[in-house]
Amino acid sequence: MAFKLQLLHINDQQTTSLAVLDDIPRAEAILKAFQESGAGDVTLTLSAGDTYLPGLFFAASDDLYGHPGIADIQINNLLGIQANAIGNHEFDDGTETFASLISGLDDEGESIWDPAPYATYTKPFTGTDFPYLSANLSFPADSEPLLNALVQDSGESPVAGTIASSVVFEENGERIGVVGATTPGLASITSSGGTLVTPATDNQRLSEKEIDALAAVIQPEVDALVADGVDKIILASHGQVFRVEVGLAERLENVDIVIAGGSEVRTFDDRDRPRPGDTASDTYPKFVRNAGGTQTAVVTEPGDYRYIGRLVIDFDKDGNLIPSSYDPEVSGSYATDAKGVQDVGAEVDPDSDVSKIVDDARNQITQNAFTAYGYSDVYLNGYNRSGTGEPSDPDGIRTQETNAGNLTADANLHYARRFDDSVLVSIKNGGGIRNAIGSIDENGVRRPNAESSDEELGASLPAGAITRNDIRAVLAFNNGLRLLTLTASELHGVLDYMVGAIDDVDGRFPHVSGVKFSFDPDAKDGKRIKDAYVHNADGDVLINLVQNGKLVADADQEIRIVSLDFLTNARFDENGNYANAGDGIPFPNIEDKSLRRRLDVVNLDEVDLGDDVTADFSSGTEQDALAEFLLVNHGTADAAYRQEDLGPNKDGRMLNLSYNDINVKAPSTPFNSIDLGGAEILDWSGKGRFAAVTGGDEELRIVGYNKNFANPELLFTEQLSGEAQSVAVKGNRIAVAVSDDKTEQGLVQTFRWNPSKGRLKLMDSVTVGFLPDDIAWKGDVVVTANEGEPNDFYGVEDGIDPIGSISVLTMDGCKVVDNHELTASGSGFTRKDLRKAGVRLDGLKGSSIDQLLEPEFVSIDPAGDFATVTLQENNAMARVDLEAKKIVSITGLGRKNWGRGGLIVDTSNEDGPDGEELYNPGPREFKSLYMADGMDSFTDRNGDTYVVMANEGDGRIRPDDVNFEAEADGKFSFSRKDRGAFTTVEDGLTGHTLYVHEGTRGGASVNFEAEEGDEFFLTMKYGAVADDDYFADEVRAKKAGDFGFEADNLITREDQGEGRLKLLTDQIGKTDLVAMGGRSFSIRNTGGDLVWDSGDQLDRIAAAAGTYDDGRSDDKGVEPEHVEIATLKGRSFAFITFERSSGGSLIPVYEITDVQAPQHVHTFLAPDSDEPESSVFVKTSKTGGVLLAASEDSGTVDSFKFNLGML
Repeated sequence: MAFKLQLLHINDQQTTSLAVLDDIPRAEAILKAFQESGAGDVTLTLSAGDTYLPGLFFAASDDLYGHPGIADIQINNLLGIQANAIGNHEFDDGTETFASLISGLDDEGESIWDPAPYATYTKPFTGTDFPYLSANLSFPADSEPLLNALVQDSGESPVAGTIASSVVFEENGERIGVVGATTPGLASITSSGGTLVTPATDNQRLSEKEIDALAAVIQPEVDALVADGVDKIILASHGQVFRVEVGLAERLENVDIVIAGGSEVRTFDDRDRPRPGDTASDTYPKFVRNAGGTQTAVVTEPGDYRYIGRLVIDFDKDGNLIPSSYDPEVSGSYATDAKGVQDVGAEVDPDSDVSKIVDDARNQITQNAFTAYGYSDVYLNGYNRSGTGEPSDPDGIRTQETNAGNLTADANLHYARRFDDSVLVSIKNGGGIRNAIGSIDENGVRRPNAESSDEELGASLPAGAITRNDIRAVLAFNNGLRLLTLTASELHGVLDYMVGAIDDVDGRFPHVSGVKFSFDPDAKDGKRIKDAYVHNADGDVLINLVQNGKLVADADQEIRIVSLDFLTNARFDENGNYANAGDGIPFPNIEDKSLRRRLDVVNLDEVDLGDDVTADFSSGTEQDALAEFLLVNHGTADAAYRQEDLGPNKDGRMLNLSYNDINVKAPSTPFNSIDLGGAEILDWSGKGRFAAVTGGDEELRIVGYNKNFANPELLFTEQLSGEAQSVAVKGNRIAVAVSDDKTEQGLVQTFRWNPSKGRLKLMDSVTVGFLPDDIAWKGDVVVTANEGEPNDFYGVEDGIDPIGSISVLTMDGCKVVDNHELTASGSGFTRKDLRKAGVRLDGLKGSSIDQLLEPEFVSIDPAGDFATVTLQENNAMARVDLEAKKIVSITGLGRKNWGRGGLIVDTSNEDGPDGEELYNPGPREFKSLYMADGMDSFTDRNGDTYVVMANEGDGRIRPDDVNFEAEADGKFSFSRKDRGAFTTVEDGLTGHTLYVHEGTRGGASVNFEAEEGDEFFLTMKYGAVADDDYFADEVRAKKAGDFGFEADNLITREDQGEGRLKLLTDQIGKTDLVAMGGRSFSIRNTGGDLVWDSGDQLDRIAAAAGTYDDGRSDDKGVEPEHVEIATLKGRSFAFITFERSSGGSLIPVYEITDVQAPQHVHTFLAPDSDEPESSVFVKTSKTGGVLLAASEDSGTVDSFKFNLGML
């Protein structure tokens, strides 16, 4: 007849926050219900270690009961724990504390129980009511006499207050053995003193051979039990890594169940109910085939009393487990939330001894809960260890970058630099971050701390306050901060090692400040870091550390860092050999005398740091660093921390290449640059080795380059008859699109450059459409996109809206022999046709379709038979048959849905502390029109032609130009007469000089108030108007309700800086919010179908490079402006210019060979240039060339090298 066992199990009970306190009485209620259920012939209640953890709850016991940790142990006694594996955290407060908590006595044999008079729990504490178990630990009498005295023989009945390798429970004639095991990496992750571990490893992430060695230590203990007639055996193992326990189950014979501790993996069967916000990492139970050929069940639970494991399972007459007897209706992981108690028909006893201990601790901790050191408007993810990785369900501190990890790493760097400003990098481990700040509600939504109050204390705190308890809970170990100097090679090795155990949810995962890197967690040791660089607070590259997997910095270059004393303490094996530092990290041996001078170790908790910002925490420690950083930077509710926590696919400091679609290569800078005083559009002549450059003025510049592109030289400047809009080059022939007045037709002027004489000769000049904004030349065809945009008075009496058109010119050398101007109406398109095709038509009533359409940019297909023209304001593209000279299609580009595909975006320029700028992206619900500007086309390996578009997103607001910007707050006036004016402007209507005065005078129409930075368009006729007073097709999101929007949406609210996003007024619906611009580049086929879009990557690339301009978050982000394509040995690359970035001209490079899956492969940055408007790639070999980029604001042309060898 089968024997049925009911195993109730928990692990990692460490109580890290106030939130856990609610779970403990509920865990008691559920355990009690199961223990009394009679579900098994025998019921055992076991734990797999980490009964306590230094922190708030642990420390509260000292005040309440006379010794830290008593509450933790006594709760486990009251829960009925019958045996417990020794974990690593049992040693965190030292071996003496561990011994005292087991025995209930101090080192002099006196009781540690000394209750405070206000404690409600008063029953004497006499130590553990259960034995601690570990078969691979030993406690020599000479080095650990207190623990040695507690050791009893293995294989005996359990004895309270002792340590053993194994015990045997005998009940109802059945004998069940329980063996304990502890991670062999114990010495690398805690303060284990003289405890000996067999085998001993330098970290808890064991190799297959090390698991073999551990199994070889455990198996004799199991064999001894079997020899004694025990046929049902459980291994309680605190291996720290779930894979280790699974490996042990596969290697051991006669072990029926393994309880895994330390990894806190979430395991569920198909009937279990996860708590809100929790997701499964593995199955409950995990059945594996063991070395004896039978089945072993591996079970585990998350920590902090969040779940109770219940395994009701049958054994056959030979003592073998029967997997088919598992019933998910009975067994599984039981959540200890309120619903979990209700589901099992239990009730929490508020008067139980467990509840009394919890209430005592809660009250003690609450005394410290009403001092705020800072504020956060977001959940600070410092506890969650695993999740789906999506922005709505981020992973945790042991597997990816989190906002809490960033905050504490930043705090340590800030603190260290107060003492030594040569410190560049902060490194800490995820295992040292023990809690989150905030809560997860019943729907799984992560929220910051709620408003709190206590009537008895007469204290309260607003929402978002970060308290002393929060700081102590997050940084429970309160490690000391240590400065030391690493070489570049050592830093590379440290980072490589720390990201090498993600699958095992290992505590060594890094959190950093001052360094950015990308990594492949599956690569071999020493090969994980793909790109890395050290940077300053502004994001500027200080040291290019690793590139394409290779150390490119001088291996011996010294880099000053701040880390933790625990992480950098030297560790030694049993033979006295250096075995790396804490968590097995390969920091150099700080005890090596030969390294002392170079390492220059400084322990900040041992030096005088001067006047502290707060004296509430021990100086030189992590807690003190975080408290001071919060007080200085986020010390008020208005200055609250607001950086949202995101998934690993959106990380910005440490990019896991298994998830991430961008990289963090240190941007390449120009190898030369030339300041032309004006540079906007350029094209290249390979024949003449010159660039023709226009600069948004009335000049055409010829810039010469030698064979190596060194020492560019301005060869010639030609005065044009109007403002140059664009330029195209064919050999030594140059075509310039010229417009003197956008309300009048423009010109195409052609020139021939004579390089030997250094002369430019005008060859022809023909009239084209209104405002020829772009020009392209291929073969004997020149095409211009004539934008025909309205003048600045569109919407008032003096407004003019010319028609938009496309001109196709047939060339004979430099002469125009045929000139066709194409319009939509002339090509047979009607308003109905365009609306059906999804073309946006927005403007004044009565406007024709030709007036509403604004051709922007032109690209001629590689074959030369068709051209594509973008119509930016219309969110459309047109296809032109160049032979037939006809527009054959006009197609809308559609909408981009930011609420799908896991995209993130920053929609406010005022969402930082105190309303300042901060790149703070997150999931947002809205759509946008792509509204493409510049583009290029190419033919792929299959012979298919694609168009690559930069989705900038300009609208039609008028006036578009301004002529006055206030340099300070004040009242102003202007007139035609100079009466002490402080500046002059040109009347935007008449061209007359206007004199601007401080203060008010004259009529109301010429008086206006302004704040610093406000911009106005001044005319005598219309007065001072803002840049959208005449006509506006955009509105702030906070006013969307005025245009019919009825739904609730974060971006329409005015809290936390939102409500700022600019929306298109003609696109807003009851549930739709539609912004302008895709903030991306797209690949489309020639029919206009979307093949691929870069999503949120471009903003994130700029942020990673430290050049994102948050002042544009409410508008169009980086505003992609132009695309240049180059093909090298069959591989195609797109160079994307951004109109908006801070800190220089930024140009990401993508490989687009596979149009379905482009890859970000490189980034260029010209720090002394600004607003790159166009670029051209000059191929110098089969594998590389030079990218020339013209930056409008700085008037510069920069030269960047690019070749396949850089990838």
